[in-house]
Amino acid sequence: VHRWLPTPASAPPRVRVDYDGDRVRLSAFREARDARLSRFEPVASARLIGTDESLVEPPASLEPLINPQRMPDPYADGTLFHGPAFHYVQSLELGDNGSTTWLDAARGTVPHGYANQGVLDALTHGIPHDAMHRWHPSVGHDLVAYPYGLDHFRSHRKLPTTGQVCVQARALPFASDDTARRFPRTRILAFDAQGALLVDMLLREVLLPKGPLGSVD
Repeated sequence: VHRWLPTPASAPPRVRVDYDGDRVRLSAFREARDARLSRFEPVASARLIGTDESLVEPPASLEPLINPQRMPDPYADGTLFHGPAFHYVQSLELGDNGSTTWLDAARGTVPHGYANQGVLDALTHGIPHDAMHRWHPSVGHDLVAYPYGLDHFRSHRKLPTTGQVCVQARALPFASDDTARRFPRTRILAFDAQGALLVDMLLREVLLPKGPLGSVD
């Protein structure tokens, strides 16, 4: 995922899909003031996984949490700013190396759409975006992490509309080419109530200054 794709009702976007072997790219047309600069720009790109590769056995779970602590309701105490439609988290355990959250797939009211995007969003609600120093001691307290890209995203089953979803999120070391340590990475696995793997993804975020407002308790 490279950028947002605005979809105003007044001017639906012009999009194009290009294939190159097993590579696919979604582009949207950007209107510039100077018509000569108007062009299609990539919104998202992916590699299509063949049948043989899709049979690779995914991990059964991630490493155990270190020093886990049961946290209060992140919506009620202001840790997360999401409105009621996005309140899927039932409980949250936060450790020194990651978190485990339990979601109620029927708790939120975001329209399910094609991918059940409300639950999909909630897969990241166990990440301490404004306190990444808890997972990465080198990260300053004055920095906040924003989603930046997906190194990989594999959907093994449809996200449910009812029942519990268990989400394991674990901090990964900074990539070897990220010498400035600006892009923390988190591996996320989501399981249904029966323990079947739903989603396996690796989220990359970017660290930005909180600023005076973001630094307020």
